[in-house]
Amino acid sequence: LADQSDSIAVFIYPSGRVIVLNEGDGKVSECNPVRYASHIGVLDSKFFILGRDGTFHFYQTGAAQPVLHGTLGGRSAGMVLAGGDAWMVTYSGSVVRYSSIENRLSEVVSIPSMNPSGIATLNENHLVVYGLQGDFVVINRITGSLYRERFQTGVPIYAAPVLREGRIIIGHRDGTVRSYGCE
Repeated sequence: LADQSDSIAVFIYPSGRVIVLNEGDGKVSECNPVRYASHIGVLDSKFFILGRDGTFHFYQTGAAQPVLHGTLGGRSAGMVLAGGDAWMVTYSGSVVRYSSIENRLSEVVSIPSMNPSGIATLNENHLVVYGLQGDFVVINRITGSLYRERFQTGVPIYAAPVLREGRIIIGHRDGTVRSYGCE
């Protein structure tokens, strides 16, 4: 896995080794290994690693140890960085937010009857959590509240939906593309 910002690039090897390259001076540093990494996100001089087993690690560059680490309480289904925060979702339907301003982790919403397969940014104000049962919900990134009720596609969603011209566009493995209005 790898990700980068204007100041750093972070690489995670299959063995769990974490390498950070400082873009300014070319200096390479190493952090404590992270097992089972499935998602990585870099924001300025911070980076976030989410493990398949629900573990999370938040690092500040220059530190070998994470500034915050723990577990989400379930297997992770996805992570996205939006507005300076890390948003994570578990397969059990728990949506968790790490606030970089408050430096704290909190559960935002629980969608217990949903089996999420990921989370994505729609625009500066909205996120979408999508699932293996073919459903998705839109979350207001500012308030953390759900936007309306759940939308149903009837086909499992594996890839991140996108927002174009006020419509959510979803491509499915069976070759179909569906469009949903969300104005």
